[in-house]
Amino acid sequence: MKNNKTFRFKMQHFGDFFVEKFINNLEKGIRSLTLSTRGIVVTYDLRELKRAKKKMYARVGQRVTEIKRTSPEMEIFQDNDLNKLFKRIDDLESRIERRLQERESRLYPNNFSQPVAATA
Repeated sequence: MKNNKTFRFKMQHFGDFFVEKFINNLEKGIRSLTLSTRGIVVTYDLRELKRAKKKMYARVGQRVTEIKRTSPEMEIFQDNDLNKLFKRIDDLESRIERRLQERESRLYPNNFSQPVAATA
């Protein structure tokens, strides 16, 4: 039986050690890159949701103006189109809240709501 602790064996398998370390470090790098990419996607999606929310507010304003101009006696909250716009705004706000929570959990994984201040 061959002794695995001989100098000759160690020299023959010296490259295996480096390859194993390289593969382990590569896997860690890919994992961190995946997490970082997800953070970028969350931030981009959050910006897009906020833009969509602003557009919805503009559409609500346009619809209210249209209702008051065409039929001022009508109660604006009885308008189906306006109610649909409000529903979309509520959906956008809930999606924004979920993205904010996900971003907070990524930025502060130890349940800290803010970074820890340095003490002097």
